Amino acid sequence: MTILAIDDSSENLIVIKTVLEDTYELCLAKSGKSALKALERSKVDLILLDIQMPEMSGFELIAELEKQEAYKHIPVIFLTGTIREDIVSQIRKTSAKDFIEKPVDAKILKEKVAFFSKHVHQ
Repeated sequence: MTILAIDDSSENLIVIKTVLEDTYELCLAKSGKSALKALERSKVDLILLDIQMPEMSGFELIAELEKQEAYKHIPVIFLTGTIREDIVSQIRKTSAKDFIEKPVDAKILKEKVAFFSKHVHQ
């Protein structure tokens, strides 16, 4: 299974890579634009998507993915440092399957990714 992790923070990408690289193939992107390029080059099974990024927010990127037939089936898990009612409400209006609060807890990340990896390959 290939996971595309998108976060403008190198530290967050390192944490995700460290936690998941032994089990999954990883593509890392620091912006929405580079994520779209990565999707063109690689078959991706799951997306971990930061919400607050410069240029293109996670909400803008998921809206773009939802419009494109080739990508709208890929499950998205949002990564957010802000668990406020308005953010959660906005997440629920998207096709995202779940969200994880930052800083990312390794155990929660592994559990949620494992859950989706089982469902991707059925």
